[in-house]
Amino acid sequence: MELEQLFSDLPKVERKENLDGIAKHLSEETSIAVNFICTHNSRRSHLCEIMFRSACTFYQLENVATYSGGTEGTALYPVVAESCARHGFTTNDVEAHGQRAWKIFHPTLEDEKNTPLLFSKEYHHANNAQEGYHAIMVCDSANEACPVVFGAKQRHSLLFVDPKHSDGSSEQADVYDSTLRGLLVADSNGETAMFDQVMFATGRRANSEALGLETLGVRQKPNGAIEVDAYSQSSVPSIYAIGDVTDRVNLTPVAIREAMAFTSTVFQGQPVAVDHDLIATAVFTQPELGTIGQSEAEARAKGPVDIYTTQFKPMRQGFAQEDEKTFMKLVVDQASQKVLGCHIIAPGAGEMIQMVAIAIKMGATKADFDQAVAVHPTLAEELVTMRHPSRSG
Repeated sequence: MELEQLFSDLPKVERKENLDGIAKHLSEETSIAVNFICTHNSRRSHLCEIMFRSACTFYQLENVATYSGGTEGTALYPVVAESCARHGFTTNDVEAHGQRAWKIFHPTLEDEKNTPLLFSKEYHHANNAQEGYHAIMVCDSANEACPVVFGAKQRHSLLFVDPKHSDGSSEQADVYDSTLRGLLVADSNGETAMFDQVMFATGRRANSEALGLETLGVRQKPNGAIEVDAYSQSSVPSIYAIGDVTDRVNLTPVAIREAMAFTSTVFQGQPVAVDHDLIATAVFTQPELGTIGQSEAEARAKGPVDIYTTQFKPMRQGFAQEDEKTFMKLVVDQASQKVLGCHIIAPGAGEMIQMVAIAIKMGATKADFDQAVAVHPTLAEELVTMRHPSRSG
């Protein structure tokens, strides 16, 4: 079973709200005890305890005590320790409490002496906090079976899919590893997948506080950005603002262009307004992303379009027997055949989109692109050799 299918039933919005609630409660306390609870205290609750304790140690949160337990005790599944070992943890097993128990710790963070003994037990076992703790329910069975957790100060629901479904299968190691290290991400279509790392691109807030702008009467946007006109003049005629603090197009070359226009307008008496339309941008990931103009969705909302796409493995990747592919898209207005947007995912996409920007800024049509003779062998030749739309409408 694919991981996307496994996680498709998890509540996305509720999960985020639960995490926010837990963070709020924990941030308000000076001394914290957290008990992760599942049915058997054999897999999920131990994985949560190990990672939460390691995170607290890494961030030097000395006021947090971490525990785990179940509605009943069985045994800690050995694959939990095996998965931890694959991720750099030291795992030492001993016989204790009539079962196989473990000392699992990361050698860069802890030592065995100060690491609690891990074994399957009920949540109210004598080794755990008895009162005043936060009970975090990590499986639906325990969540339903324990509407009240005796001794808990607060009860939270934070459900994880049980990796038990993979036991004994060829997917077992991957599923346990994903449970240990992965981050569950839900996209705007409601689909979910596991990732090792997630980058939060949450935007920027203008560093305009404590400047007294409100006192002067300078209008600002809700994010603190200074409102300006086409000539970078604020609501106070003697005050101008350029660059990211205006939250127009937050790019260094744009700020430079705005500075040049400001100089011409104010000091040379030649008013110049910066054109913020059709600015090419690139994201220097691997592979790179280059884009200019309207997206397919934006263009389609305004009228019928022709969409040209190509996806292929570059010759260099083919020779190296790599699987990385390249993707390119042209968004074309169906009536005028004007190219409204270009989007490239490929090595060197930043270089390509800079050249494409000249043509699109000049109002090039699809026929203009087609008239250009391809340079072979290059990636960019695909931009002038796409003859038939992938879709229209």
